[in-house]
Amino acid sequence: MPMRHPLVEWEPWHSMGIRKVPINNYTVFYLVDEDKCAVTVVRIFYAGRNIENIINNK
Repeated sequence: MPMRHPLVEWEPWHSMGIRKVPINNYTVFYLVDEDKCAVTVVRIFYAGRNIENIINNK
């Protein structure tokens, strides 16, 4: 079920297989490990921010 959400559009997160899901006023970024049947939350951002800009400036 976690694979139903889209991959992040920008690099390098797209190549890493990071996905995103909106939850209320937040966007949750996560990785799926199918071998372990596990989901790892990478970051949670307030959805009103320019998330791509924040990621690219780090």
